[in-house]
Order: sequence, then structure tokens, then C-alpha cells
Amino acid sequence: MPSTSALLSLLPAGLVFVVLSWCLPQQAQAQGSSPLSPGTRSVHLYGDVYKTDFENPWRKLQAGFEAAYHLNEKLMFTGGLEFWNAEPTPMVSIGNRFYPFGPAFIRYRALLGSRADVALGMGYSYRIGSRWQIEAASDYYVNEREIGFRLGVGYLWKNRGRD
Repeated sequence: MPSTSALLSLLPAGLVFVVLSWCLPQQAQAQGSSPLSPGTRSVHLYGDVYKTDFENPWRKLQAGFEAAYHLNEKLMFTGGLEFWNAEPTPMVSIGNRFYPFGPAFIRYRALLGSRADVALGMGYSYRIGSRWQIEAASDYYVNEREIGFRLGVGYLWKNRGRD
């Protein structure tokens, strides 16, 4: 069970998520950013910009690659690799994202490898044109009892005939 201080440290991120979930969908609609249609595929590259066990900038770096399939406008399945410089072996990640309010998402990821873990998180995808997006997310690693804040970029495409 996570400590009370760990749960309280999630409160600011939760408040930011609620505000973004309420405010930014109107902005996305104003820009003509439509929800992703079923069958859209995407790849994402990301890295942690801060983690709660942060001691110095290069001691513990974490980055990843993720491929995704959008089942419908609300649900996306993901799979990829996580790289931590503290652990030389990459970990496999399997998960999903649920989009309750436009581009805001809640996610679950299982990390499989020498330091298996579960990451519960939330984030926001900001579309740049029809193919690219910038993402910001926060994850709570259950076994490590750490929180990570990440930034990334995604590229989207569809099957021929659906573009």
C-alpha cells in the first residue's frame, strides 16, 4: 500500500489533469482537432523529465518507445520498450489508454523484466497537424513507489483507404 505522502504527492498532478480535461477539449475543438478514428496506429518516443528519486541529472535516465492501436475514439492498446540506464536490460511494456475527455487520457502499463512494475498514470496529447502530437504524462510506479513526469512525441497513421 502506498504511503500517505506518496498519495498526497499525486494531488497536484490530479488537479492539473482535471483542469486540463475540462479546459483543453474546447481548445482542441476550436482548432478542428477531431478524436482519433478506429484503426489509427501511432508510435511514441518519450523520456522522463523528472522522477521523485531524482538525485542528479545523469544518474538515472529513463526513456521509451511505444507502438499503439486505437480500437475506438476512447481506447488505445500499447506495447513497447522501456530503457533505464540504471538497468542495462530493457523492459517490455504492455498497456492501454482510456480517453475520457478528448485528448486527456488515463493509462495503465505493466512493465515486464528484471524489475517488473505497474505504472498508473494520466496525461494529455496535443495534436500538431494531422500526423504529429506532443504528449505530457505522469506515472506512478507501484512497486518502486516513485512518480515520473514524461514528455514525448507521437506520429499517427491509418490504413490506406481510411486516411
